[in-house]
Amino acid sequence: MNSELSDFQNALRTAMRENWKWFVFQGIVMLILGCLAPLALVITVALSSTAALAQPGNQVPTFNINRNCSSEAAEGVDIQSTMANCVRDEADAKKQLDQEWSKLGSDLKRECVGESEIGGDQSYVELLTCLEMSSSQWNGDPTVGQVPSNAERH
Repeated sequence: MNSELSDFQNALRTAMRENWKWFVFQGIVMLILGCLAPLALVITVALSSTAALAQPGNQVPTFNINRNCSSEAAEGVDIQSTMANCVRDEADAKKQLDQEWSKLGSDLKRECVGESEIGGDQSYVELLTCLEMSSSQWNGDPTVGQVPSNAERH
């Protein structure tokens, strides 16, 4: 058994000595491929997300109002009142966005959708505010995109 192991070790040493460049090359290739596989996955996901944002649809994006308002209400003193006000404000903003969405340019929509998602919470009030502040289309008619007077910024 020892002689077989010794013969194998000798053969391996000889192969390594004679073909060391090939073994190094294979090691480098395997290292690169091992590092690039996760990077390729990250790039694919990033490009998929960018493609989704790059083509704003004809409809207002769907945000989870309850999740957004729940996290805001948890920070408030009166949880029920804060939750109710938040849901109402978000629903009012969504209604206004539904009415005006098709009139807005895709670049403006893409920019404001991205901004409204900063911090993880997605807010129709923030989306409406961004569009209102960024678009000249909102300036001509004071009722277009007007945030309700009792709306809180979420």
